[in-house]
Order: sequence, then C-alpha cells, then structure tokens
Amino acid sequence: MKLINILSALTLIVTTATAEWEWAGTFELADASHTWIVQKTDGSYVDPSMKIVFYAVDVPSDIDATIHMYEEEAAALIDSADGSCVEITSGNTIDLATQACYTLVFDQENDDSTFPIDTDGLAGMVVFGQHVPIEFERDMHYLKDSSGDDVEPVLEEGAEGHAHDHGDGHDHGDSGAPDSSGQSCACAAEEYGFSIDCSATAAMLDAMTLLKNGGCADDCSSKACEEAYLLVQSHHDYCPEDKVPEEVEDGFHDYDSTCLPCDIGRAYIDGAPDCPAAKCDDSGNEAYTALLDAGCLSDCSSTECRDNFFILRVEHDLCPHDTLTRAAEEGLHDLEGPCAEQLCNVEGAEKTTPTCESSGAAAGLSAVAFGLFGVALMMA
Repeated sequence: MKLINILSALTLIVTTATAEWEWAGTFELADASHTWIVQKTDGSYVDPSMKIVFYAVDVPSDIDATIHMYEEEAAALIDSADGSCVEITSGNTIDLATQACYTLVFDQENDDSTFPIDTDGLAGMVVFGQHVPIEFERDMHYLKDSSGDDVEPVLEEGAEGHAHDHGDGHDHGDSGAPDSSGQSCACAAEEYGFSIDCSATAAMLDAMTLLKNGGCADDCSSKACEEAYLLVQSHHDYCPEDKVPEEVEDGFHDYDSTCLPCDIGRAYIDGAPDCPAAKCDDSGNEAYTALLDAGCLSDCSSTECRDNFFILRVEHDLCPHDTLTRAAEEGLHDLEGPCAEQLCNVEGAEKTTPTCESSGAAAGLSAVAFGLFGVALMMA
C-alpha cells in the first residue's frame, strides 16, 4: 500500500505542471471582427491546444481595470478542469459576450489555425494565455483585424507581474550585463517552446514588443520576459544580420543588464574566410571610427573597409555586449548594407542548426524520479 501511495505521489510530481496563465495583453479594438492566429513552427505546433481567456474592457491602457482586475479569475479558469473552458477548433468563432474561456484545438492537418473573434461594438479586450503567443508564431502576428493588419498589444505582462510583485525574481545586481546562464540557446528554445528560425521575423518583432510593453528592461523575472528575451537574443546572435529586423538590432541591448542570455554561435557561412580573433578591448570601437573615416558607409569594397568591418564584427559577436559603445553597436547595423559582401566566419560558428543535446531540467527530474522510486521500493 505504501508503494502505491508513493508512486502516486511520484506521478503527480513528474507530470503536474502549473496551468496558470503565462502571458496577458490588452488590445484596442476598432473593428467588428478580429482573428487569433496560431502557427506551426519547425513543422509542428508547440502544443496541440491552448487555454485562453478573453474579457471585454473599456480602457485597454488602464492596467488596473484590465490585467489586474481579471488576473485571478483568468488563472482559476485556466487551471480548471470542469469544462469552464469551451473547446473550439480552427475556424470557429470566439464570442466574448457569451464565453470567457476557450481551449483552442489546433488543426494538425494545416500549418495555421485561425480563430475568428466577434468584437462588434467592443472598445478593447484583455487576453490571458496559457502560453506566450509568440511561441506559436512563424511568419504572422498572432492577432489581426478584418483587413489583415496586425493589432499590437497596448499593455503586456507575464504571470509573475511587473507593476506588482508576485514572488521571486532573478536579481542580477547592479554590475551591468549578467553573465551567460550557461544554457545553450537550443535548450532554452526547447524549454520555452520557441524555434530558432532566421525567417521568423514576426516572432522576433513581437518578442521585442513584449519586452518593451512588459517593462522587461526594469524587471526580466517573469517567464514572458525571459522567453521574449531569449527568443530575440538567440536570433540576434545566430542569424545573419540581414535576417534580423532593424528594430531588434537597435533595441535588443536595452535589456542586456536585466535579462540573462543563453549561449549560441553565429551561423556558419559557406565559402567565407575566418574572421580575426576577438580581443574584447577597444579595437572594435577603433575599427568603427576607421570605417567612418574611410567612407565605408558609402563604399565598403576596399581592403581597409573589409579588415575593419571584420574586426567590428567579431568584437560584436564574441565579446560581452558592453565592449562596444552604443554608437559602434548601432553603426555596425548601418554598415551591414554597404558591407554586405564582406563576410567571415567567427570562431565557433554553428555549421548546423543548433540542437539541444541534453536537457539539465529533464535529467534532474529523471534523477528525482529514480531516487523516489528507489525510496518507494525500500519502503514497500
């Protein structure tokens, strides 16, 4: 009997996951119909379904009358197992007037699942998601109006909150940019449920918007902030510069001092020479000045421009984010157009798509499970 009880407890430990909302956002509505969009990434949906809660609101810019007013009720609905969340499949309409909580069941036969929302007469809405919506983005924003235009959130917040404290957060201190977490970005992507895909510009832009709206520059402790930062940072550090939106390139470093990065190398470029070794001193800033003095913004074809661009590149890619001045950091992105033909491979460039070779969390959980199983046997 003891063995059965312990194994039952073990099953709960291993399989139970927190079902509260991970993300909340408010939206101003100026159309009678909108569409919530969920997409496959890397050939599959992150999950087969997702619970989501909608409430009509009058002032989407008022966090107390939107997110804070409904957060506990939304959490209870998402955590419920009594049928409070109605299952609907792709193509069926969400009606805020009659039902708050839905379980969106995704169309496994198609790459995209769409859920029309009846918003006739509504000024705004607040949405609580079991998952962060950027997890389900490939090449489209998750909310559009009837004309197909993106509808961006007015406010966003992760489950742990930013305007008010719900518990523990990561304290990186006042010493500037935090060290790497030691986790590979491939494993972070697997843990948080996003894909490293250099064509996923919609996901990059929406993650950047979440970082701004969620106050993540001041507090990056919520899962939503962590996920958004890791998605942006992994793509910023891995993808060719011309694949990363300018808004991401220019705004990404605003979050370096509060968010913890993962580890990833730049993607390997076939046929390109090796870049010079990084020094992580002032050489990158000096190279940027030399590029400007040589007129490389207009013509980057000379050997002088090439050599200095390579130096600026490796200092950017391989050194701590505060090695370069903000001017040199943003100047690199300005130079990428005229210097598009000047390519080299930094040390440690990824020759294949990064994969998570091992999951520390999974391994730790397996160890706990094995240990508890051993205790169960001894107590039987």
